Amino acid sequence: VTFGAAAIGDVPAGTVVLTVTGVGGSPLNVTRGDLPKTFSGISSGTSVSYSYNSPLTVSASKQYRWLSTTGTGSGSTQTGQTGSFSVTSDSTVSATYSAQFKVTFAQSGIGADTTATVVTINGTVSKTAAELPFSDFFDGTLAYVYNTSVSAGSDKQYVLTTPAATPASGFTVAGAVAITGTYKTQ
Repeated sequence: VTFGAAAIGDVPAGTVVLTVTGVGGSPLNVTRGDLPKTFSGISSGTSVSYSYNSPLTVSASKQYRWLSTTGTGSGSTQTGQTGSFSVTSDSTVSATYSAQFKVTFAQSGIGADTTATVVTINGTVSKTAAELPFSDFFDGTLAYVYNTSVSAGSDKQYVLTTPAATPASGFTVAGAVAITGTYKTQ
């Protein structure tokens, strides 16, 4: 049985990528430097279990998240981050990972006198001025909206000014980036 992982070449060689049980005594940790890792002499009918780790850290601004698993032979039905199968033939199990980068959202110009939402990320994560700056890891396309006006009571608001936050919403995350919404008081 051979275990592998795709597209994680810059993960440090000593990083544990997965744990395998059923191929010897206790659970065995497999590092990035060990991959692909082949276990030989496994008796037919032996139950083998695996668990791929996620995220895999490269640096403070880059990591990989587990995306999918595929297999061949006895492992052909494996699609999960964790799984198990009974060995009846030569088999492979391999995970695919997606690179994620740290994106930081910030604001300038808003005081501590409002609890209104300033930015909404991917339509589900909302942050107030007190919660900014906010950082997390993202991959794929990232959408965000800085509110054009942020209420600070009945007689005061903060309004979004130029220049617009960059990169523009709907960008493909390809590296670490900081995005700032700039406001003025009205």
